[in-house]
Amino acid sequence: KFTRTTEIASRIAALLPSQTGGSDAFTAFAFRALNLVAQGLLETGKRPSIKQLRYYIEGGAESLLVHAIEAHADRVEPNWKEGSAEPFFTKAKAGKARKMETITNPDWLATIEWYRATMSNGPKGSEGIDGLLSLVEHNRLHFSKMIASLIPVLNMLTSGDLGELLSPNEDDTRDARQIFDTSTIISGKHVLYVGLDSLSDSIVSSAIGSIVLADFASVAGMIYNSGKKPGRISMFVDEAAEVVNLPFIQILNKGRGAGFQVVMATQTLPDIVARLGDEARARQVVGNCNNLITLRIKDGDTQQFVVETFGQTYIKTVQQNISSAVNSAENIINYSGNSGQSLSFGEHDLFPQHLLGHLPNFHYIASIAGGRVIKGRLPIITH
Repeated sequence: KFTRTTEIASRIAALLPSQTGGSDAFTAFAFRALNLVAQGLLETGKRPSIKQLRYYIEGGAESLLVHAIEAHADRVEPNWKEGSAEPFFTKAKAGKARKMETITNPDWLATIEWYRATMSNGPKGSEGIDGLLSLVEHNRLHFSKMIASLIPVLNMLTSGDLGELLSPNEDDTRDARQIFDTSTIISGKHVLYVGLDSLSDSIVSSAIGSIVLADFASVAGMIYNSGKKPGRISMFVDEAAEVVNLPFIQILNKGRGAGFQVVMATQTLPDIVARLGDEARARQVVGNCNNLITLRIKDGDTQQFVVETFGQTYIKTVQQNISSAVNSAENIINYSGNSGQSLSFGEHDLFPQHLLGHLPNFHYIASIAGGRVIKGRLPIITH
């Protein structure tokens, strides 16, 4: 489900490795290529899918460009082939058309040249087609280098049965499966369970989990903008460090306004740091969680974060002194003694850090919204 083609590009670009949160040149170039191809597919009346994006990104968007120009021209200038475009086709068949690096078909060259001469950057033109034209004319060698990190991601999302699952063919009448999108799942109050099998195939599972979260983030934005909440939407993300990404941070940060209630489970804070490549972003993830429930923790960094969350308290310390002394060696009865007591207050961690590594099985300590801190034990249910 999407309202703008930029949403499609954003979901896939979010899967690309980036050290700057998606703002580096390679990620930006991949985003532009995905967005332009998606716009071209919409011009031809086709719904963009991951399979189609991969086909035109990997194999070239020349045919898509021509079909997009033809579809656009049929809408704004019927009978264009017999009219203003006829001289261009005649010129192309005579071998006098402007050459292009990746196109040799004369009819294609004529169609592109006619659009460039009569519509491009004009009132009858299309910004999407203009961008797609510049993408096709881009040096192919440089283009392949810039999308080197995008191709493996698209391959992962379209391999084997996964391709048919994520990119079903809506026109295939032999496919009896019902097609769902995240918007349909939420509006229909359905339950979606996604088993990623990250233990066996961590790379592909991370990509699928991330794109699903990105899709839900987009739907959360649509709900928030419309103001029509379907009710509480419960999202449970186990082993969150495997799939956490920037859209998931947006869900944690702003999803409550769309009715999202998120429960995430992870092992340690460094797991999220390793996934996002930035400690600040990792703290942004856990910092956007209202409640914190922790079982036994062995990692020191995570222990320190939990202790910081619980805060500190004042502890009253009572000190008592008792002493006695013999004043004379000759007379043991001659002695003296004194006693004293002092009271002091000191600021200490509410829960000692080292004890987090010694919690028994099923014991937990929790910081609940509103300032409540609970030490408890999960019940063991037996028959």
